[in-house]
Amino acid sequence: MVGGDRQNWFPLLSKIVVALGCVLGIGLLQQPQLDRLKRAATDASPEELRQQDEAEIVYLNLVQQSPTFGFDNLVADWIFLDFLQYFGDNPARNQIGYELSPEYFEAILNHDPYFRDAYLFLSGSTTLYAGRPDRTIEIMNEHISKLSPRVPDKAFLFGATKAQMNCCFWETVRRLNVPLRQ
Repeated sequence: MVGGDRQNWFPLLSKIVVALGCVLGIGLLQQPQLDRLKRAATDASPEELRQQDEAEIVYLNLVQQSPTFGFDNLVADWIFLDFLQYFGDNPARNQIGYELSPEYFEAILNHDPYFRDAYLFLSGSTTLYAGRPDRTIEIMNEHISKLSPRVPDKAFLFGATKAQMNCCFWETVRRLNVPLRQ
């Protein structure tokens, strides 16, 4: 009986070993490309990075003007994933900054004003990293009016975030003449 149990485990064990070998092989094959991408990111000049940002602006304008055929949420999610790549590119952001952050959120919220995570990232990335509390408040003023306290879930927190921006950056926003109420 013990020999029969061992024979039942052998096919399963061999499949696991083959699957792990395939995953390891794929990872090893992609390592040179990953190294090349890392070198390209650290070797890029500020001028090349600015050109990439200009291309991103064209991309964001195109995405905002293109028809979505009812898939606004999917497009907003896609733009958010692009933003995460943009924001996470530390070598590039250290050289030229986070100037496109407000444009990403404008594009995201134009497609899906109910996208909760966008509001949370908007306040931090645009206000703190891009240094544009005025744009944060402008974008929030424009899109929070489309929400109700219950849709989406816990939407009242967006108003609280906007109020926090108003309080923390009152002087900056006042100097830039941005209306705090709408």
